[in-house]
Amino acid sequence: MHWREVKERVRKRDRNKDRILRILSVKEALTLQKHAPSIMLRKLDAAHIFPVSMYPDIMYNDANIVTLNRFSHEALDNLRDPVTNEPLSYEERQEWWKRIAGEEQWKALASFVDRLGPDDS
Repeated sequence: MHWREVKERVRKRDRNKDRILRILSVKEALTLQKHAPSIMLRKLDAAHIFPVSMYPDIMYNDANIVTLNRFSHEALDNLRDPVTNEPLSYEERQEWWKRIAGEEQWKALASFVDRLGPDDS
């Protein structure tokens, strides 16, 4: 399976819209606009919820990927708040991913990841 095909399916599923904007309060959205350069908010990425470095077996799994603005994507990848860019703990980051993915997608993915375990290679 090619990355381009997966990204296209994910963008179609997400209607080519930033998933984080669906779940933010008005106050959070205004804070995000204040902290993020507008060009970083307009650029949309296919972002992995569980990192490919730890879970290469689900690299192409649509459930592990969401459409996310570049600012929030980079922040989460670097253990930073996707709205304020303040430092986060691993657990706080996972709570953000759970919120962004939504309960159903998160449960399905977390169950799969629990069975899989991180890559030990």
